[in-house]
Amino acid sequence: MEYISSPKSLPLSIGAEFAKNRLTFTGEFAIPITSKNLEMAMTYEVENLDNLNEVIGVDLPSVGPIYFHSRFHTKGATYELPNVELRVAESNLKGKMLLDGESEKPRIEIELISDQLLLDDFEGFWK
Repeated sequence: MEYISSPKSLPLSIGAEFAKNRLTFTGEFAIPITSKNLEMAMTYEVENLDNLNEVIGVDLPSVGPIYFHSRFHTKGATYELPNVELRVAESNLKGKMLLDGESEKPRIEIELISDQLLLDDFEGFWK
């Protein structure tokens, strides 16, 4: 009964499927929920990146399938993804990403390593 009357956190799962894309956010949010202290898991899956072309009106390359998963933390205008897992076709990458929106100029840091990186899997980006 204590949880119902005054919860300290709230479990949440949000999922969307569109244009053969699947996006899911799951996490447990501290009460009160604010955009300054979010922590959740994010998963994005698509058969081919160009499936988004009609949805967002951009000519994206034909690359895929793509699987992206990471924990996601926000601290103010800074977004941290500390344990990124990215698969593009047969290639796999792991690492971390950071978007710092608090600086005068926004800054992006990406550190990824791979034990299997096939350039052919990314060919659509330079065709």
